Amino acid sequence: MTATLIVQRLIAVIDSLETAGRLDAFLFGSTLDQKATWSDVDVLLVCTSENDGPLARTALAELCEQFPIDLTIMTADEEAELDFIQSERCRWLTSIRVAMSETVRR
Repeated sequence: MTATLIVQRLIAVIDSLETAGRLDAFLFGSTLDQKATWSDVDVLLVCTSENDGPLARTALAELCEQFPIDLTIMTADEEAELDFIQSERCRWLTSIRVAMSETVRR
């Protein structure tokens, strides 16, 4: 399977999540280097709610077992402290703003 197809499957799963807060997904590493041969798909998830990390990890577990996906999950505070997105030159993949249940309550 190509990295593009793996990424498409990742996006589908991430976009289907009902999160408690904002969740942003990014790609980084060799998958972004068109000249390099990639060995895995490096994915960073940044969550505003600590509860969303385990939710995302569980939802993506099957894909991570099937394909060479290296999943890194951080809270927004952890990412800001490490400046991971900038230092690793991450590319934005997708995001979920708020849970569907949160928007219904308005």
